[in-house]
Amino acid sequence: MDTPDVRYELFRHRPARADIGRAEVATTLRFACAGTLGQTVGAASVPVLEVPTGCARSAERLARQITDLFEIPVVRPSSESLRIVARVPELARRTRLCDGTGRWVRGLPPSVVAGDDAALAGAWRAAFLAAGALGGRGRAGLELTCPSPETAMALTGAARRLGVAALTRPGTHGDRVVVRDHADVRAVLGLIGAPRAAQAWTPDLRRGTGEAPVSGALHDANRERASQAAATTTRRVQALLADPPAGVPDRLLATGLLRARNPELSLQELGRLANPPMTKDAIAGRLRRLLEYADRAHPGG
Repeated sequence: MDTPDVRYELFRHRPARADIGRAEVATTLRFACAGTLGQTVGAASVPVLEVPTGCARSAERLARQITDLFEIPVVRPSSESLRIVARVPELARRTRLCDGTGRWVRGLPPSVVAGDDAALAGAWRAAFLAAGALGGRGRAGLELTCPSPETAMALTGAARRLGVAALTRPGTHGDRVVVRDHADVRAVLGLIGAPRAAQAWTPDLRRGTGEAPVSGALHDANRERASQAAATTTRRVQALLADPPAGVPDRLLATGLLRARNPELSLQELGRLANPPMTKDAIAGRLRRLLEYADRAHPGG
């Protein structure tokens, strides 16, 4: 599993809500246009925004989103770029890339940063399509190269709200946002709309600079206990799904099926794969209530 595989899966993803699509457009423009937003002007002072995407499928996806969400026409001067003429100010205002005073934001718009988990995941999805990679710089993990420190900070904060550990690192070509923990990488992939990649991804530690996680005895013991508890829960859930008691709510059965199909994932990772995404506490609560139905149906069993 490598970066092109993830991109292929993400290209097929369709946002469930308009605000998620708007978050994707705003993030894509921030990455694609970098410091040129609001500065490119054509003849007769008509604003012209050139958007180099570097990929024909990215250009096609962005053109469709701008047209569908904002009803703003775009021109395709090449297979890997877009051009927006005259209505640049309108697009800037509606994506919140331009604030009320007419100044362009340096990071991501406040409407994106303050969005819910689905909107934050949309921003991360757009960022990965624009400048993401698995195993960046020969190391196991996930990496984004950001156009500004403010953008890197916004994405790091978004990851924190989503329960993922991400760090900001300075780089030659811009600040980088990196996710190193293997479980967090899988969680991010599932969250942004690449569940197949999340399940198939394994860190490539054969590269000389790859780093394996360093864990102490306590960490190993905790992980082992969590693994045993997950295995026990999975076996009980599988038994219940084979002959579900009457009256079990569909939402609990759906969570049980998610656990049964992904026995190796943590509660946090299961939450990322849920639709809509949930916290690990919410997943644990649903599984607990599901097993209570099994206990009532088979007391002492």
